[in-house]
Amino acid sequence: MKLLRSITHWLDYLVTPRIWAASLVIFLMFMIVILPHEAQRSALATGSDSSPDTSLFYTPEDLYDMADTYGPEGRAYYISSRFSFDIIWPIAYLLFLTCSITLVFRNLGTALWIRLVYLLPLLGFCFDLLENSAASVVMFRYPDVSPVAAFLAPWFTLFKWVSIAASFAGLAIGTGVLIRKALSNRSR
Repeated sequence: MKLLRSITHWLDYLVTPRIWAASLVIFLMFMIVILPHEAQRSALATGSDSSPDTSLFYTPEDLYDMADTYGPEGRAYYISSRFSFDIIWPIAYLLFLTCSITLVFRNLGTALWIRLVYLLPLLGFCFDLLENSAASVVMFRYPDVSPVAAFLAPWFTLFKWVSIAASFAGLAIGTGVLIRKALSNRSR
């Protein structure tokens, strides 16, 4: 708990409106320009629009089907992009969500549950990296089976999306509470 408080106090000190604005610009640039371009490149390289990264949940069999559909060049591209582009993108959303949550929640108190919201984007980031690693093992070893990696990859993907969704939900709820608090103070 002491480490959690130290991290959140450090974020409270570090995150300024200017840093948040920079994180927003980076996030929007990825969403509007880079992600669509990367999705198009990926579809061309793999011969498929399906990817473990964009699925909410899939089975190990689905993952093996993707590996088969991608072919050797597509699998090589997939692995390469997981350890280049798909490290930069999670950093971008981690930065944006962490800065946004920090700006909102530092004004809502110091209760432990509030401080735990700060960690939701980090969970999403960690599960994203675990997902990339597990799916890459399956792609690298295909057609040989990788039962542990194939079993874990879908769970990592699901937990990634749940963590990211919880981050955005927490941010929306926190923003609503902050606005309500400001309006209440204004009416007094």
